[in-house]
Amino acid sequence: TSQSRSSAQPWSKGCDVAFAGLDRGEPEHRGRTLLRRFQMFQFGRERILYMSVRVAVAQLRPGRSVAELTERICGHIAEAGRVRAKLAIFPECATTGYTDNVPSLTTPSELRDAERAIAGACADAHTAAVVGTAWCCDDGSWRNSATVIERNGSILGRQHKMQLVPTDLPWSRPGTTLHVFSLHGVKCSVIICHDKRYPELVRLPVLAGSRVVFYISAESYHDDLPLPAPRE
Repeated sequence: TSQSRSSAQPWSKGCDVAFAGLDRGEPEHRGRTLLRRFQMFQFGRERILYMSVRVAVAQLRPGRSVAELTERICGHIAEAGRVRAKLAIFPECATTGYTDNVPSLTTPSELRDAERAIAGACADAHTAAVVGTAWCCDDGSWRNSATVIERNGSILGRQHKMQLVPTDLPWSRPGTTLHVFSLHGVKCSVIICHDKRYPELVRLPVLAGSRVVFYISAESYHDDLPLPAPRE
């Protein structure tokens, strides 16, 4: 109510977010940066100082190889740095493209090389990144994952997709752990595509301190049906 809001003494500060219209296909949108401004509020006794953060969001057309997609991702990170974005966000399986047989498109060593190149681009641009990627774990199993990279190029960790859909099932195993990362001193977490249908995958990181939840997806497959993956 208005009375409770008044008594809570909300504190707010504007936050600039840059949405980079990259690889959209329409010539008039290529390379355009669209700016939006919004207000963030905190009610209650706890006051949290919100920083003004500029975020670049890249849309990628599928590529012919991991090397080609990695080069484009690094180019977009460099562009994000030029517009002074603090963070660049890339879609689900950005390094490979999203299919039902991702391991046939790449190798674990190629993905490690791609990660090193992207981390180097982050360090050069002084811009952090969240990059959707397939990943082969130490035990040989594959995951649909997101890599979180700090602006100095260090790998903070990975968040694996928890709830899989038919496109994932032939090659990926579901993640079993939720992570909270610290980017620019702000705690954040990541969900991937179908994870959005499970509110606890946002609630639990928030209870653990996350203040920002990044959501990435690849919408080449999307029928909006509830399709949780069976688990053994």
